[in-house]
Amino acid sequence: MIVADYLEYIPLKSLDQGSTKYCTSYTFFGLFQEFIQQKFKKDVEFDYEDAFKRMEKYRTTHLDKRGNRMLRIETFLSLGQKSGWADTNGDIYRIVGWRRIASPKQREVLCREMQHHSPALIGVKRFYGHSLNDTTIKPVDYENMKEKKVGHAMWLRGFDKEKEQYILQNSWGKGYTQYIPMEVFEDIGKYCYFIYDVIKEK
Repeated sequence: MIVADYLEYIPLKSLDQGSTKYCTSYTFFGLFQEFIQQKFKKDVEFDYEDAFKRMEKYRTTHLDKRGNRMLRIETFLSLGQKSGWADTNGDIYRIVGWRRIASPKQREVLCREMQHHSPALIGVKRFYGHSLNDTTIKPVDYENMKEKKVGHAMWLRGFDKEKEQYILQNSWGKGYTQYIPMEVFEDIGKYCYFIYDVIKEK
């Protein structure tokens, strides 16, 4: 039984990053735009490329609490909380609450957050010879697959506890729905974040 599925979230169904390398930007702003649409009943647009460049510039001069370079998705969230993001009309929207889930193995926490809050912003490891295009993501064959340096960002859109799988949404165009077994996500998942609320600056 599917307990949660945010299929009605229009941006999550239609965003297509094409051949760009801005999956983190598309993933973040897809959910950010949806929060704005749901709360303010207003469709907004952001310049994903410009925002990505601003985020990367910030990362070069700011370290996280552990003294490491911040993750891209966490930088988007931090900037969204600190100063907000301006849409293409100049209106500024700011995040007032977000949370990082410490481990992709926290299955119950992830499901509870999705059920009561929103889709999740996630990152996964990528491996040569391992496809993230399949309808159902397969386990990694570690004997024959080498990890890539760069991972991939997307959403957990929902979950099905009976089948023990999450519902994925990529920024690869309308109608592109995928599934990932919970144990596979627990293996290749890198991070998981939730946005709690967004406000419009006056």
